[in-house]
Amino acid sequence: MVFRLANAAAVLLAATALLSVPPATAESSCTLSDSETCAVDSLTPSDDDGSVIIYPGGNTRCAFDDYTDSETTFSTNSTYFFQVFPNGGSDKSKLMIFFQGGGACADADTCAFGLQCSLGASATFTTAATASSAGVLDRSISDNMFKDWNIVFIPYCTGDIHIGNRVTAAYESGIEVLLGNSQCLGLDYAMHMNGYNNTMAVLDWALENYPDVDNLIVGGESAGSLGAQVHSAKIAEMWDVDGKGSRFSVLADSYVGVVPEDHPAAELLVYYGACTNDFGLSEDIVAACEAGTATTIEMIDALLKAQPEGNWLFIDSKGDKTQRYFYALVEEGILGYPFSDLISEGDFFSNMSTILDSYRKVSSRITTFYVESTKHVFLADSNFTSYESDEGLLLGDVINEWLISNSSLNSNSTETPTGSPSATTATPGATTATPTATTATPGTTSSPSTPPSPTFLTSVPQTASESICTLSDSETCAVDTLAPSDDDGSVLIYPGGNTRCAFDDYTDSETTFSTNSTYFFQVFPNGGSDKSKLMIFFQGGGACTDEETCSFGLQCSLGASATLTTVATSSSAGVLNRSISDNMFKDWNIVFIPYCTGDVHAGNRILEPYESSTAELLGEPQCLGLNYTMYLNGYNNTQAALDWALENYPDVDNLIVGGESAGSLGAQLHSAHIAELWSVSAKGTRFSVIADSYVGAVPANHTGSQSLHFTGVCGVNLGMPATVVADCDAETATTVEMTESLIEDEPQGNWLFINSKGDLTQRYFYALLEEGIQGYPFTDLHHKHFFVIYGEHFFDIDYKYCPFGLLGY
Repeated sequence: MVFRLANAAAVLLAATALLSVPPATAESSCTLSDSETCAVDSLTPSDDDGSVIIYPGGNTRCAFDDYTDSETTFSTNSTYFFQVFPNGGSDKSKLMIFFQGGGACADADTCAFGLQCSLGASATFTTAATASSAGVLDRSISDNMFKDWNIVFIPYCTGDIHIGNRVTAAYESGIEVLLGNSQCLGLDYAMHMNGYNNTMAVLDWALENYPDVDNLIVGGESAGSLGAQVHSAKIAEMWDVDGKGSRFSVLADSYVGVVPEDHPAAELLVYYGACTNDFGLSEDIVAACEAGTATTIEMIDALLKAQPEGNWLFIDSKGDKTQRYFYALVEEGILGYPFSDLISEGDFFSNMSTILDSYRKVSSRITTFYVESTKHVFLADSNFTSYESDEGLLLGDVINEWLISNSSLNSNSTETPTGSPSATTATPGATTATPTATTATPGTTSSPSTPPSPTFLTSVPQTASESICTLSDSETCAVDTLAPSDDDGSVLIYPGGNTRCAFDDYTDSETTFSTNSTYFFQVFPNGGSDKSKLMIFFQGGGACTDEETCSFGLQCSLGASATLTTVATSSSAGVLNRSISDNMFKDWNIVFIPYCTGDVHAGNRILEPYESSTAELLGEPQCLGLNYTMYLNGYNNTQAALDWALENYPDVDNLIVGGESAGSLGAQLHSAHIAELWSVSAKGTRFSVIADSYVGAVPANHTGSQSLHFTGVCGVNLGMPATVVADCDAETATTVEMTESLIEDEPQGNWLFINSKGDLTQRYFYALLEEGIQGYPFTDLHHKHFFVIYGEHFFDIDYKYCPFGLLGY
């Protein structure tokens, strides 16, 4: 349906972008030619990072011909290069070949220029070669065990996990039209899945310059992890590691190859034109690959058998969100966006561990490093050595031991490979435990069963807290009596009373639309006795604006593309994540207010069931005629959370009210009343408002108060003066007038507005107000900057395009 991808650009990167790191362009370069071999001993490495960029020419290239789009920021460059980090001396005994990550495509739809260009900054793979000097490439990291290695870094710009060998003609499926970037269409750009040729050009140079090594590692991150695994046997053969007695190892960071059972891994290889490439696979595996039936296990097992003396280290999060999104992309295709029913962390880990345990039956040299997290990619981080495994081991210790061991380092490795010696266990000792990092996630955190907004606010799967408390006459859920979850340090509190979400409970098997009326809020105590700092943070998650968009029938018919979140969801992302080392809020007490009412947390109205003609056009008859009332109940939900917070944190020195996207508007609207509740002026409390990614720009024919009046906001106690309340009721009050009145009510408040200059989500909401839902898919978005300056307290992050709530990262 047309709605399903109306804001695919806002969610696609989170779904499939296999993490790449910011480019760090080297100052030194060399171009291969008949007269220039770019011999390593003749190169002058950059003073910046000690690397050299080499342009191999020949049949190397990136995915698309050169193009730059001023509207979407999408840019391509066909020229390919690779990057070399000589170790600065004459020692050539240690070489690491490292494959970059950077997204992927999976079929004709996602590999098409028109779609990628239309997605702009959210393109699903990198389309220009980029240099790096991060993580294992950074020689300035004191405990980087690879700082004295020679490293050949293979950039990635082809979307084919470094293995493709196919050119496809320009293709447009019609999905692109929904994204509203007509300038990207009809440009006739072919797609060059050229990863194999690029890789072979790099390997040819590396073999020429480092022919005799004692220690050879093939590594990669994310998409590059798969590239490293697939190329491993061929690289071992090229360097003749068996004949020369070289130590050979494979370092695979954050991609194993978990795919749905009905989509064998070979299907992707067939599409990429990769099955007949020389990877060192046996004839029967090549035949199974060409037939599209070979599984991940069958193909990697064959590569392990081809090089039985290889030492493999797999580094993965147990709940890696990126790998789970790619699983969904393969299973559902792009029309399944925004993937509201991701494979669970438990099922993903079960599938992943089944694959890796299978490898142990072939080789006794398989080591796994599992992190209790959803994070994706570790070796690109400056602190990569400090990540802690589920066994309490530090990644730096494990890598150092792995570099000298010839057997699995896992204490639970019990599989004995057929025809191989029994595995021995060498367990590195753990030093000081370091908190594991979790994936930075967009701000509107919603459960896999909770459809996010396709046009307003992106969402990520729920992070459920293990600890709960239910308010009652005999249970106050006093903060000092709570036992926070070991997972994220939070507690879920169910306030009951007059709190509830938008609709009564319902699950639709056809559209994946699901509702739950029960409301809760989430508390993150700071873990100590200090209650002087409190942040109240409002979640984002979509909106409705009129009878049509607030109706059950329409939202149910939209299914996974429902425009508002209808289930309360917890989160531990961004500012809520205490494991982020530079998170300035990690020692604050935080009350997180989930959002499931579509009314920017301020509604106070009940709408009778309404069936829109638009809902009927969507072809989901099971969603119609169900007589579900809509409860715009955000105000009552918020007040319940505030009442608890005031009871438990009555005297604070520093109070922040924050929010992301729809929650940004909620924070602004409730700010004056919250300041009044805590008597910040009388007590001399520092009071601040953080408004992330929503200001309230509306069309000239819509005042900011029209939606508020519809959702019943004007009559609730928000601390606005009577004249502004009257104007709100009359639908004449503007965004500026209402917010200025709130700022004036608490003149000592410090306000921070964080916004993208071209925020696509705010522009979509602008179009929804201007055109109504009949205007979908909004192909003529308003391009002006959405800035409303309140006094002197305004801050802008200067990104051309960023659809997510920034504080969710």
